[in-house]
Amino acid sequence: MNTTIALVDDHVLLRNGLADHLKEIGYTVLFQANNGVDFISKAKTFAIPELVLMDINMPEMNGYDTTLWLKKNYPDVKVLALSMYEDEIAVIRMLRNGAKGYILKDAEPAELKAALHAVQTKGFY
Repeated sequence: MNTTIALVDDHVLLRNGLADHLKEIGYTVLFQANNGVDFISKAKTFAIPELVLMDINMPEMNGYDTTLWLKKNYPDVKVLALSMYEDEIAVIRMLRNGAKGYILKDAEPAELKAALHAVQTKGFY
C-alpha cells in the first residue's frame, strides 16, 4: 500500500496517536499540521499527500476552507474528514467542499482503516 497521508488537526496528542496508528497499518505520514495555514505551508515544503485526514474545527483556517483549497489546487488529493461533529450540516458542508468521506473521532480503529481503504479504492466513504 504505502499511501502518503497528512494529518491536519489542532490537537497534538490526538495527531501523534493517529500518526503512530497509521504507520502501523502501512501508511506513510508525510507531515502533521495544526490547521489549514500550517498545512498549506508544509505542503509546499514537504510534498502533496495522496490522502488527508482533516479536522473541521481549527484556529486560523478550518477544515472546510482547507478542504476547499485542496479541491481547487490539488483535486486529486482525497480528504477524509475526521471530526467530533455528528450533525448533517457539517457532513454535507465538508462533502460539498471536496471531502470524499467523513468519520467521527470516536470511531474504532478498524472503522478508520476501512474508511481510508474505501476512499482510496472506491473514491468515497
